[in-house]
Amino acid sequence: MASTKYHVDFSFCPSRIQIKNAARKEILKAWQERWPAGSKARWIYSFLSKVDYKRMNADFFLNQVLTGHGVFPCHQSRFFGKDPQWPCIRAEGSIFQVLLECQKCAYLRQSWPSNLQSKELTEN
Repeated sequence: MASTKYHVDFSFCPSRIQIKNAARKEILKAWQERWPAGSKARWIYSFLSKVDYKRMNADFFLNQVLTGHGVFPCHQSRFFGKDPQWPCIRAEGSIFQVLLECQKCAYLRQSWPSNLQSKELTEN
């Protein structure tokens, strides 16, 4: 009887899906190990420190904030040679400075939820 044998006479190879899932886990693990020590995308790391494959819905403006691209002076300076100084804070206009420190943008912050700093982004 086959169930009482110590050695199995045959074996099955992993399925294609099992191989893909194992590869995804390895990629995700390696990515997560490198993400905290990386030098790029530190702004988005402050929001998303855990790597995963979940998709998020965002609009045009949220994408600019998350990527650091768009109307921010630091981005405009890097890509188009414009002045990186932000007028109200007399410093390089990074996303953090424009959104959280600029006095001209203070009226925008008043309409934000009070728990925005501790709030996580929603996933779909």
